[in-house]
Amino acid sequence: MTWELYKAHNAIHICMVSFSRQKTLQICRDFYSCRCVDDPKTTNKNVFIELTNRCNFNCDFCYYRFSKRSKRFMSMRLLEKALKDLKNSGMDVSYVMFSHLGEPMLHPKFREACLLVKKYGFRLVVTTNGSLLNGGVNDLPIDELYISFHTPNKKSFKLRHAGSMKFYDYKKSVMNFAASSRMPTCIYLFKKNDTLPMLEGFFDIKSKKSVGEVERIVRNICPSFDVRKSYNENESPIPLSHNLSLRFRNLQSFCNTIIPDGMVVVDASSIPRCSCYIHHINILSDGTVTFCCGDMDGSMSTGNIEKEHLHKIYARRKPGADLSKYPFCRRCRGTLVSAGNLRTQPSLTCAR
Repeated sequence: MTWELYKAHNAIHICMVSFSRQKTLQICRDFYSCRCVDDPKTTNKNVFIELTNRCNFNCDFCYYRFSKRSKRFMSMRLLEKALKDLKNSGMDVSYVMFSHLGEPMLHPKFREACLLVKKYGFRLVVTTNGSLLNGGVNDLPIDELYISFHTPNKKSFKLRHAGSMKFYDYKKSVMNFAASSRMPTCIYLFKKNDTLPMLEGFFDIKSKKSVGEVERIVRNICPSFDVRKSYNENESPIPLSHNLSLRFRNLQSFCNTIIPDGMVVVDASSIPRCSCYIHHINILSDGTVTFCCGDMDGSMSTGNIEKEHLHKIYARRKPGADLSKYPFCRRCRGTLVSAGNLRTQPSLTCAR
């Protein structure tokens, strides 16, 4: 067995490769420049399963409002098919995450879905907007819970278009659960992004008011919390208790889908190897399989597990493929420029 430890692009890439075909472990965090082996059985997989593409929010900062797919819930039959295929594939699966597009806890059989994942022996991670959290969630076999809280004040919460739900009720519900959570839980907050000026109210470390808002919320759980002392630019989790953490993340454009007025995206003409393509398997609620967690509508689809085994679908993923053939990838890696500075129109413009 050999060990290789190196640094690349400010990320640690730890690679343990066994010469035995029986045991192989590959752990990679070197996004976008990954040099992992490309054999499906020797590279770990982060598997995202979309229990539903329905959501009870319609956030201005999410791809959900752009999606053209019909809304549906994944059947338990299809979920079990996906898990069985994974189990029989021989792939090294890091975790199964209920995520992608939609709020997984809306699924009428969410509890059953969680139990199915554990039946097949996978680590289960759940991402939720937090609006449906209750004490019963603590009884579910969830290994990690990610709460996309994101909006720490009334102004930013309005961007969520949460129907009749009020910010105070939302905040109280999320923080009450976080305080009593018996599973590893991370609360996510978006940071202000100057390239998306139309999305206002997000956390700003330079704003005394913004810092105070977050401190007042978090101190209900962790009385000694100090934002300025805890904050870090590398977006690593900030421990609040033995199983609770807080993480600030950059406000995203969802692969250059959400862009300001007067700006356009110039497609990338060439794309280097992308870790998402190597490590990700995304199964949409209708069974469509794609290889990027940002590919919300399955434009890179290579098959459907309703019709064939997942391993056969994954085998079509070509190591070293030219990702510039995918319009989605060209846009994701494209450059945001002012429309007035363009002499010619880019091949892919803003989704509106």
